[in-house]
Amino acid sequence: MAPGRVDFTLRDESPRHVVELCRPLVQGQGFGTIVVTPTRLPMRDVGTAAILANARFSGRLTGRERRTRVSGDGIVGQLGTDNNQGTVIAPLSTPTTFATWATALLPTYLNAGITPAAGGGSYTKDFKAVTVRAALDEVCAFFGGEWRVRPNFTLDVGTRAQLFVTTPKTVVVSRRGEGSRELHLTGLVGDLSLSEDLEDWERSRMLYYGSGTTSVEQGGLTVAAADVPFREPDGTSAEIRRITEDSQITASADALGLATAEWGKVRYGHREFRASVDAYDVGMHVGVGDSVWVYAPEQGVFNIANQVRYRGGVIFPESIRCVGRTWPIREGMGIYFRRWVNNGTTTWGEDWVDLSPYVLPETGDATLELFAVPRKLKVA
Repeated sequence: MAPGRVDFTLRDESPRHVVELCRPLVQGQGFGTIVVTPTRLPMRDVGTAAILANARFSGRLTGRERRTRVSGDGIVGQLGTDNNQGTVIAPLSTPTTFATWATALLPTYLNAGITPAAGGGSYTKDFKAVTVRAALDEVCAFFGGEWRVRPNFTLDVGTRAQLFVTTPKTVVVSRRGEGSRELHLTGLVGDLSLSEDLEDWERSRMLYYGSGTTSVEQGGLTVAAADVPFREPDGTSAEIRRITEDSQITASADALGLATAEWGKVRYGHREFRASVDAYDVGMHVGVGDSVWVYAPEQGVFNIANQVRYRGGVIFPESIRCVGRTWPIREGMGIYFRRWVNNGTTTWGEDWVDLSPYVLPETGDATLELFAVPRKLKVA
C-alpha cells in the first residue's frame, strides 16, 4: 500500500549506450519499467510475462544522479504518491459494496487480481479530485481490507487473510547458529532493534462530515482515562484529539465507520522492530504484509501462548507482521529495464534491456520492518 523504492549503481566501465538508456528525461525512458528478479533470466527465451512473473520488484525509472546512480519508485507511485500526485479517479457512479469499489477503482493499466467477497456492508461517497491510491486507502480502511500491487501489474483488493500469510511460515531468531530450514518452517537469524514512539498517537478521533452548515461532530471514539498510561504536564491523563473533516460523506454510519478505522491505526502508538537478516533472497521467505514468528526472549519478544516446534525443541515466538522489506541487489540477480520506443506517430513498442552485467552488486544484510501493536491499552 506504499510505493517502495529502488536504487542501484551502474559500473563505471558500462558502455555509454547503456548509461544513456537510464536517463529519465528522454522520451520513452522516463517512467519506464525497472524489474529485479532473484536470478538472471535468458532474455532470448523469455518475454514480458515471464520476466514480470518472476519479479521481486517492478517500478518506474524516475531519477539518475552522478551519471551512474539510478533510482525509481514502485508501480504504486503511479496510483498516487505521498505528494498527492498520480492517477486521479474519473467520475463514476457511486459503488457501495467492497467488491464494487474494488472494480470501480481498478486503473486501466493494471490487471484485476484478488477481489473482495460479496457483502460486508456498504460505503457511499462520491470521490472528487483524489488519487486512486487515496481512494483505495479510504475504502479499504472502512471495510477493514487492504490492497497491494504485485510486480506483474496486478491489483489485489480484499481482506488481510485473502492477500497475505497470516499463519507464519518463517521464524526470525536472534541468536547466531539457530537458523534452520525445516519442512514446516524456515528460520532466519536476525539482529533485532526496537523503536517506539507516540508521534502519531491520539486518544480520540472526531470527524466532521457533510457540507455547509450541516456538518456534524462524530464523537465516541476514545480511550477511557483509566486506561491511558500517558500523562499531561500536570499529571492528568493525556488528551490528544485529532479532528478531521470530509464534506463528501453524508451518512453518519459511513462517517463513524471511517473515523473508527482511521483511529484504530494510531490509538496504541507505534512499536516497530527492525531485523537484519543474512539471506540472499529474503523475498522468498517473507512477503511484505505477511506474518512471521519472532523469537528474541532476551529482548522480551516472546509469547507463551504460541508453542512452536523448531529445531527439535519448542519455542514461544510472537506473531508480528512484516510491513517493509529492504534488500541489496546481489551478484546473480537480474535487473531489467523496459522502455517504450515510438514506432510511428501513434504507436509505441516495448524494448527490454538486460542491465544485469552492468549493475554494481551490493553487499550487506536484508532488513525486515516488523510492526507490533502493544496490548497494554484497552478501548472503552
